[in-house]
Amino acid sequence: MSSVNEETSAVPVARPQRSRAVIVVIGVAVLALLGLVIALTRSEDPAVSARSAGGAGVCGLAPGSQAIPSSKPEATWELVGKMAAPASEAVGPGRRAGVRSCFARSPSGALFATVNVMASLSEEKLRNPAARELTASGEGKDFLLRELAPAGPDDPAYAGTSTQVAGYRFLNYSQDLATVDIAVRVGTSSGGGGLLHLPFTMRWESGDWKLVLLPDGNSATVYTLTDLAPAGFIPWAGV
Repeated sequence: MSSVNEETSAVPVARPQRSRAVIVVIGVAVLALLGLVIALTRSEDPAVSARSAGGAGVCGLAPGSQAIPSSKPEATWELVGKMAAPASEAVGPGRRAGVRSCFARSPSGALFATVNVMASLSEEKLRNPAARELTASGEGKDFLLRELAPAGPDDPAYAGTSTQVAGYRFLNYSQDLATVDIAVRVGTSSGGGGLLHLPFTMRWESGDWKLVLLPDGNSATVYTLTDLAPAGFIPWAGV
């Protein structure tokens, strides 16, 4: 069983929770409810700066606007397993069959990539290939790949849970690194649930945005959230 140290969030409405352990998936139902652990990096500085982008990614999508999206981006939402993921012809994913990948090198591209990584890792059949293809190189990825187990059904205890994106905020952005805080709404068949948020760090690597893992590959902090707007989250949802 792995755990994380309790710490005080920089956001007044957030309270850290312990995640359960061990394997590989994201998305709050995946992370907090299905008992899977992913390493995240949280920025303490809410200031956001956008810098000029580099060239097109592996699918040839142009970088496009480098403005941090201050209102919900236009998107077509598609279910990946039980979780809705955004798509855009201009932003990505350029590849939608199997593991969803290939995004524009822009703030919007980083945002769309983050949610699509969550959705791919939350889908049983995509977890292992997503872990291999959508995580950034380094010690954390190496650790994670060693821990991968054959794909199998989710714990039936969590069969009635659902996790959907509820909003987002940027903690920082550059052409090579972005920290995107995703708010999600978790529900259960019994009517329970609530809002949580997770800050994800994404790195531009090999022509696409990849999820950054800490060297141990097995720790994460999930934060409770009372409401979106007071904490600076922009509402954005597909379901």
